[in-house]
Amino acid sequence: MSDLKNYIKQRKKVDSKFAKNYDIDYQDLKTKITDKQQEHIMQLAVNVSVPNVLNLISQMSLNEIEEVKNKLIEKELYFKRFKKDKIENIMKDFKNENYSDEFLNDLENGLKKSSVYNAN
Repeated sequence: MSDLKNYIKQRKKVDSKFAKNYDIDYQDLKTKITDKQQEHIMQLAVNVSVPNVLNLISQMSLNEIEEVKNKLIEKELYFKRFKKDKIENIMKDFKNENYSDEFLNDLENGLKKSSVYNAN
C-alpha cells in the first residue's frame, strides 16, 4: 500500500469529518479534473481550423511536411473521390431493411433531386 493510501486510511480512523467527506470530495475533485480535461480537448478541437493548420505547416521544415504528407496517405486521410451508387441499388438496400413505403418514397425523391445525382 502506498504512503498516500496509508495516510488516508489512518486519517479516516482519527478524523471523522475527514472520513465522512473524503469519498464525496474525492469524487467531486475527479469530476472537476475530468471536466477540465474535456474543456481542454474541446479547446484543441476548436483551434483545429484550416488557417491554424496552414500556419502550423508553414512553420515546418520540408522534411516534416513530407512526413505529414506520407502519414496522410498512409492513413488514407486524404479525400477519396465519392463513388455514387445507382438510386435503384440504394432503394433496394433500404427496402431490404423494411423501411416504410412513405420513407422510401421520400428518400427516392430526395435522391433524385440531390446535387450528387444531378451533377454533371
